[in-house]
Amino acid sequence: MWIPHAVEVQGQIITVFDKLLHTSRGEIDATRERPALGTMPCPRVMVGGELTMELLDLQFNPALGFYSAPLQMKANNGILIIDGLRPGTD
Repeated sequence: MWIPHAVEVQGQIITVFDKLLHTSRGEIDATRERPALGTMPCPRVMVGGELTMELLDLQFNPALGFYSAPLQMKANNGILIIDGLRPGTD
């Protein structure tokens, strides 16, 4: 499958590729027709009790000036596993 390293939305860059979640099948060849894409297996993103609403929204990195994609976008065309959630104590 093809996963973009980043996408541009309304002038803002959102990074999608995450070395912790995605596995590359090799270095991207600059001579390819679409060098911004890399072929890799379907992503599998697993979260548990650490899941918060902030992880489901864009995260801005002021040092880099880019947004990081939310978990559900990183798991696109793959699997998002939510495990071990406990009901709130409100």
